[in-house]
Amino acid sequence: MKFSLAVGAMPDAANGYDFPPHVVHVLSRYGCAWKERVDGELVLHDSPWDPLASRLPLREQISAHLWWPTFLGRDIKLAGKLDPEAFKPFTDTISGSRWKGSQGGPLRS
Repeated sequence: MKFSLAVGAMPDAANGYDFPPHVVHVLSRYGCAWKERVDGELVLHDSPWDPLASRLPLREQISAHLWWPTFLGRDIKLAGKLDPEAFKPFTDTISGSRWKGSQGGPLRS
């Protein structure tokens, strides 16, 4: 997704966009510069910033590796426009994730 709210539109997207929401296709290519197997147990904990443990429970762990990529290239294409009104609820999420937030931070109760 690519969009830019109009100046002064935060936290209210009703003021419009400088660049309306679009779907962007990004194809990145990487090679493997270095890879090492890691033995151990993965434990996920929730935080207000990343509610991973409760939303994505770990069912099994097959293997884990430390990996150092080498960048090979990237292709970027605008795929199409999104409905600006329907997209408004998603303009204020945590750091570009899909978790709902408030001005870039977690929702407060």
